[in-house]
Amino acid sequence: DGDRLGLIVFGSGAYLQVPFTEDVRLWQTLLEQMDTQMAGPATALGDAVGLSIRAFEHSNTSQRILLLVTDGSDTSSRLDPVDAARVAASEGIEIFTLEQNNNDSNN
Repeated sequence: DGDRLGLIVFGSGAYLQVPFTEDVRLWQTLLEQMDTQMAGPATALGDAVGLSIRAFEHSNTSQRILLLVTDGSDTSSRLDPVDAARVAASEGIEIFTLEQNNNDSNN
């Protein structure tokens, strides 16, 4: 109760799909409508982390958790993912990764 969720999709770029909201039903609906190619064929992993840092900057929450669903590749970021993760850590953002296997037929 009281948690807020945001959703960033990333591919060739990173995009804020859902700003922080307490409307879990809306968040789930938009998550279910996502397609793995909707943001482009590349992977801007570092840029997605960078966008999450900016989203958290505009939030007054004390608990900052980023769940990063990725195949682990970074093919198009302007921002290095390791550098982005270091900045996130310095801002108090905990990053948890859930690796998506590209060979999984249930993507």
